[in-house]
Amino acid sequence: MYRLALGAHQATVYAQGLTAITGIAFGPDGKLYVSEWTTGFGKQGPLPIGDIVAIPKGGGTAGRQVLGQGVLHFPGGVGVNGHGVYVSNWSIATGHDGPFGPGNHGQLLRLPLPS
Repeated sequence: MYRLALGAHQATVYAQGLTAITGIAFGPDGKLYVSEWTTGFGKQGPLPIGDIVAIPKGGGTAGRQVLGQGVLHFPGGVGVNGHGVYVSNWSIATGHDGPFGPGNHGQLLRLPLPS
């Protein structure tokens, strides 16, 4: 992920090592929240395991936090306000008892803001 500063003529690397980004949002704390649609690929294609990566203000890899591990499946976007991180879950597998198993698909989840 690159950053183009206001008035700059060249982009700089802000964050790297992310997979299948579907959304970004900055929080009130200056952290960048990135939704990863999948965190890996298997023989059959993308795995339904996604997450939100919280990147500290200024970018880089030090101090990153991962949110929603084990809870998020193909998340499609992310939004942040002063109360939480909001993320769409099961963005491509809506409905009940679909090809990814039983349960409520097509959800909007609220995760707590990390400290």
